[in-house]
Amino acid sequence: MAGPSESRNKWALLVGINAYPKLPVFRQLHGCVNDVVAMAGVLESNFGFPASGITLLTDDTEKLPTRDGILSAMDELVERVQTDDIVVFHYAGHGSRIKDREGDEPDGWDETIVPRDGGRPPEPNRDITDDEIYAWIQRLTKKTPYVTLIFDCCHSGNITRSLDGGGEGTRALEPDPRGADELPPSPMGIVSTRSAAAPEGASGWLPIGQRYVLISGCRHDELSSEYTEPEGGVRHGALTYFLSRELTSARSGTSYRDVFERAAPAVTANSAQQHPQIEGARDRLLFDTVDIEPSSFVPVVSRKDNVVQLAAGSIHGMSVGADLLVYPSGTSRPEDGVEVGRISITAVRAVTCDAEIVAEAQPESVVAGCRAFEVERPADSRRLRLYLSAPQEYASEIDILAQRVDAEPLLERVDSAADADFRTYIVPPRAVATADDPVPQLNDDGAAVGEPVWAAVAPNGRLAMPTHAVARSQSIGTLVDNFNKLARYRRVLDLRNPDRNSALAGKIGVTLLRRDSADAWVIAEADDVSGEVVFEDEDLFALKIENNSEKPVYINVLDLGVTGSIGPIYEGGAKPIEPGNFLEIGVRDGDERDVYMPETYPEDEGTETFLVVASSSEADLAP
Repeated sequence: MAGPSESRNKWALLVGINAYPKLPVFRQLHGCVNDVVAMAGVLESNFGFPASGITLLTDDTEKLPTRDGILSAMDELVERVQTDDIVVFHYAGHGSRIKDREGDEPDGWDETIVPRDGGRPPEPNRDITDDEIYAWIQRLTKKTPYVTLIFDCCHSGNITRSLDGGGEGTRALEPDPRGADELPPSPMGIVSTRSAAAPEGASGWLPIGQRYVLISGCRHDELSSEYTEPEGGVRHGALTYFLSRELTSARSGTSYRDVFERAAPAVTANSAQQHPQIEGARDRLLFDTVDIEPSSFVPVVSRKDNVVQLAAGSIHGMSVGADLLVYPSGTSRPEDGVEVGRISITAVRAVTCDAEIVAEAQPESVVAGCRAFEVERPADSRRLRLYLSAPQEYASEIDILAQRVDAEPLLERVDSAADADFRTYIVPPRAVATADDPVPQLNDDGAAVGEPVWAAVAPNGRLAMPTHAVARSQSIGTLVDNFNKLARYRRVLDLRNPDRNSALAGKIGVTLLRRDSADAWVIAEADDVSGEVVFEDEDLFALKIENNSEKPVYINVLDLGVTGSIGPIYEGGAKPIEPGNFLEIGVRDGDERDVYMPETYPEDEGTETFLVVASSSEADLAP
């Protein structure tokens, strides 16, 4: 796959462990070495990784995957990596837990990977903890954000593998029961690299980071299983087998999200209690440096008879009566795919909805993993109202924009500027603005309008977005894209829970924090004059979210930016926050977040909103 990545160095450290000399026979594994050998072949043959850049640690290599061997190989990799290189770390073996020695784990346990020389009583513990891996990731991502982590293991405390080693087997080793005082001293010291409430993804392995991509075999409380190829009888980890299969067939322009959506259902079909997870920069091209804009689609998560469930609900703007076209998994845009069906939404909940299949290309072609794109929204659904105006000589340009607006389910045209949410004008060249000219602020400070431009005005009279030259062929498409973003922004901003008797009402505490001059985190107080919390450009902020309810809650946090963009701050929709617990976002070293005013934003101030979505069931608000 040709692309910007070809000019970068590419490195891979692949660790596969079948043999555990200090563990009993029934704890030995079979497919882990096959996993990393297969992944090495995929990286070299399909993604241009040089053989010299791939390091294998297995039962048969000169350097064995012991604790010291793995840690030294990780250190050597950091030393070799240069700025913006592409890096892969793949671990296949046992996962487990040991007692937390640093005091940074709310449940008192550190998640671990188990090296070849790892053991359980009376053997010494040699596990490598999540804290150690995270500290390594911090060092690595200071050099490059283009890191892919694959963990085909688990760390559940329940072992279901049969005692004779038969069956497909799972990659979990029971937690080490010894107390922290009976374990080797922590290599992290007394002060941990993570806060006690560090938000982690559903895999439970590492704090969520948008800089890297993490793919894990299962959720934090599940087991990763092994899988035997139907032909040849070769054993693999289920995640690695199905992921490698999709990577091998991936075409140019494929993202991590695309291959994951095809691989994950196959893993779950093999083992119903195993749900692979993807976290971080999921819309990055595979083993590349390019992050793409995610397409606006809704995933189909299940089908029963003639009804499908979609992974989107009222929080995503779904409404009863909306029609969607369905395409195969991996379809980025409808025009690039082959339609397999049409569905109509019949019931909407907070984060999911049901839809009836009204047409299907072939029987059973609408299945889990497909992508649905909205084509028609009910007439009573709230749309963004646009008023379009231009001098007569630009009538053809206005007609083209009007046609594009009429085709968008989130937008509608109105005939009166007074009835519009946004007013859009073509402003011809002018040296100064008269009292009758639209958008007079374009001539502020004596500036002249040198060429015809599109200008959009918000209800407060300010520019809603940068101006765009009429002569530029992409300007109309950019305008429509921006208005769609603003429409989605308003729908999300207007969301309220209609259930006043909700068990979570008033039970979720949210505190906005700021870093003061002494580098301490303090509550961000409202300004006495404006009544709003005011941040300057590059000020650091953080959030503390408390679960004061009597049930576990799933938390997602969205950032509604000053430009109308909507992006995730925290995606914890598959891992609950237990009653009485809290999480902090942005307080950990390496996870600091700042506010900033985009250079292209036409104003010098704006409003940023953080929307905390708490639900009693799993929710995925990722774009």
